[in-house]
Amino acid sequence: MFCYVYIILLFSINLASSTPKCVDFVDHNRQYPLVCTCEDPSLCQPIPRAKGKTRLAYSKVPENWKYYDFTKITELILSFATADIDPELVCMAHKNNVQLHLKGCFTNETYLNPVKQDEWIDDNLKKLTDNYLDGINIDFEQPRNAEHEPLLVSFMVKLSKKLRSMNSNYQLTYCLETFPKPNNDYTTIPEVMDYLMIMDYDQANINEQEHCYASANEHPLTTITGLTEYLELGIPPSKIVIGMPWYGLLATCEKITSSGRCIVKNCSHDSRMEMTIPKVYELYDVNGNYKLTQGWDDAKVSPFLTIIPKVDNLDPIQFWYDNSISLTRKAEMYKPFQIRGIGVFHADCLNYTMPVMKSMNKDFWNLFTVFQD
Repeated sequence: MFCYVYIILLFSINLASSTPKCVDFVDHNRQYPLVCTCEDPSLCQPIPRAKGKTRLAYSKVPENWKYYDFTKITELILSFATADIDPELVCMAHKNNVQLHLKGCFTNETYLNPVKQDEWIDDNLKKLTDNYLDGINIDFEQPRNAEHEPLLVSFMVKLSKKLRSMNSNYQLTYCLETFPKPNNDYTTIPEVMDYLMIMDYDQANINEQEHCYASANEHPLTTITGLTEYLELGIPPSKIVIGMPWYGLLATCEKITSSGRCIVKNCSHDSRMEMTIPKVYELYDVNGNYKLTQGWDDAKVSPFLTIIPKVDNLDPIQFWYDNSISLTRKAEMYKPFQIRGIGVFHADCLNYTMPVMKSMNKDFWNLFTVFQD
């Protein structure tokens, strides 16, 4: 049986790629700055930075904020167009002392051109003030050349100075990959950021020995190895947040080994799909045509589901995911490093409209209590 029967219905949407898309738009039918709808007008002001641990979540579905547990987090990063921001979200978040951060991404074309840098900064600071937000989270994952790194550094320094000159409560944060990359700056950029979030998900392709096996979305030993490398570069643990996944990875198997491992069919870096649990059940008709075997990997601290077809000529499937048990155990493993906190990608992997999910949703949001002050 699945760990917790009702986890079958855990996810309600299929995931797009976690790689950010630099797409935004302005609704010209809206008045900017937005009219403050809060009963207390002071809630439309940037709130002070949270003291103590950071507990953040990414939001991708604009209307789902009404279901979030704002008592568990300190920041919410909005990964959708600013035109979709509900003014009531600002009131609810600020009432609970939760900062709202704009998702900031850009292309190589922007950071390689100082004029475009200035345009980007002005545009995003206007979005920040027009929507009563509290900060910007930078997610820049495009490959870059070593000779261009000084341009990125100067861009971030310039953004930091201008942001903080507007309001000392504004935060600027930055996403990192699981491991440091050669020739990237890990000195000046960390200095000008409030914190750095290591995106510890989609790790199945990182370990070459594991590359052609279905594996965990987040492997805690991989996360700890990357964290240690960042600490050895001189980044203080008080500036590091570990990002954890609330979604799973699905792979089609060439075969299942005697030890239960899935050898990935047509093995490549694109051979695993980000997938939600209900979608897995919908696609593979688990009520009749497939045999399910629940597994748990102690080393990876992760559950997985093996799906074997009952008819010939269909490949077996293996689905690795996280539940509240695995996530909490992993967070407990990171706590001794005295990091700043944890984040989750993303809050909309939960199904908030099904009554049967109420208990499971609570379990997931309770993950943040591991880093509660």
